[in-house]
Amino acid sequence: MSLIRLYGFDYDVECREIFVQRIVFTGRNRLEMYGFCQKDGEFIETIYILTRATLERLLLRNGRLGDTLLKTIENLFLYPNRAQLEIDMIELFGMTQVFSADAIKMEFPWINTPEECRAVDDYRKLYIEEVV
Repeated sequence: MSLIRLYGFDYDVECREIFVQRIVFTGRNRLEMYGFCQKDGEFIETIYILTRATLERLLLRNGRLGDTLLKTIENLFLYPNRAQLEIDMIELFGMTQVFSADAIKMEFPWINTPEECRAVDDYRKLYIEEVV
């Protein structure tokens, strides 16, 4: 399903599925997922930025895939780490994984300069705010 623009509503973008190749924990509760979104039939390389709690909500809606990743994440955080933690979907499962939910609600990043304040809506970076 392609992304739907929702100007005038709570979120900039809402979709039912995202495609993920890699999850990188940039902090204990913040992470980035590298993958693709689909817009107008085309795939766009995208970085999804979200919290660990939002990721857990997404994974709980994805059956065996979600269960496996939740256990993998739990094991990653058993011991203190100085290095950035990463899960590669292609190494773990052999291919890009599709995460789905009834609704994945996202926001565009903003440019805020003295000349302008606007959303950057090129779909290269999206903030996942809510998973339903």
